[in-house]
Amino acid sequence: MNHASLIDGARLSGAQRLIYRHRDLEQLAGQLAQSRARRKLIVTDALFSMDGTLAPLAALTELAAQHGAWILLDEAHTGGVYGPGGAGYARALGLPLPELLMGTLSKAYGAVGGYVAARREVTDYLLNRARPFIFTTGLPPAAAAAALIHLLLAAEMEPQRAQLHARAAQLRSRLEAAGWNLAGSESQVIPLVAGEERAALALADRLRAAGILGVAIRPPTVAAGQARVRLTLTAAQRGEDLNHLCRVLGCGSL
Repeated sequence: MNHASLIDGARLSGAQRLIYRHRDLEQLAGQLAQSRARRKLIVTDALFSMDGTLAPLAALTELAAQHGAWILLDEAHTGGVYGPGGAGYARALGLPLPELLMGTLSKAYGAVGGYVAARREVTDYLLNRARPFIFTTGLPPAAAAAALIHLLLAAEMEPQRAQLHARAAQLRSRLEAAGWNLAGSESQVIPLVAGEERAALALADRLRAAGILGVAIRPPTVAAGQARVRLTLTAAQRGEDLNHLCRVLGCGSL
């Protein structure tokens, strides 16, 4: 369930890859115990973008410590949205930061680009050996400045973060009560699983006709029979916006 960028990065690395079932800590523990690799790296999203579920990060941190592994945590959908000052999911749980922390500037921060935070020797290594990074174009200064401004603004948005999480919980509750399959979402990313592609496309058309943008996500992005429309809530949406969404989806109002 990790993002395609993590999967492609793992493939490009040339490392031996062991894939464990979604949030299956028992299987992961067995793989770590059996591995004789000199270096072990647990790679995970903080928030899985297709289902809206969260990684069991506290347990992953404990497993990493037990087996001498590092964690690469992608906070793409949690940076700016979780934790004090929007510092992310690891901080929200009060955990130490992982050895490699990465994220994007194109979600909550409304800019472009991304980042990897790690010890200096690790970032120096990436600067000199990460081929896809070396041969890409650097961020224009204006884009970097915009990202910095938005990051600083997001750090001061505690009331908006609290409201966003409260509204997301309310909306999930209403949708589940109305019979919608939300794939176990526990975040501001809320999928409406329609099943077949045709049903997801029809749902997207229905929402669009009501002035709501909901993009149909189909295989191979998700598994066959799991086509969906993904809703992503933001702090900019008003209560009346979500009430309108609820009426369209037949779940009353918040």
